[in-house]
Amino acid sequence: MDLKNLVSAVLCLLVSTLIGFTFFQMHFSDTNIITIYILGVMISAILTSSRLISFLQSIASVIVFNYCFTEPRFSLDTYDPGYPITFVITFLAALLTSNLALKMKKQAGSVYRKRKSSCKVGI
Repeated sequence: MDLKNLVSAVLCLLVSTLIGFTFFQMHFSDTNIITIYILGVMISAILTSSRLISFLQSIASVIVFNYCFTEPRFSLDTYDPGYPITFVITFLAALLTSNLALKMKKQAGSVYRKRKSSCKVGI
């Protein structure tokens, strides 16, 4: 695990949390806030190249969302019995989108290398 990738992931998580607090203060719904975390995981997957970091960030995003934005706030408990299902779906969505972003990034790099090598051959 590369330190640069880890720092990028932590920064994405921090930015997602700051945006989440802003949305919370503006009385946006939990759905909007949790979507920010999924977006943060996706952006992190684009900036990094590690499935492990994407997996860990998906878990961390769900935990931070639960801790900061569900009642009772600043605990890992929840009053709403539907939240565990929300957490599982959010984790799976974050993991799936980050894996798709990593795959797209890998394919784009492969296409770039192919085109670059074919241009050299034609010269």
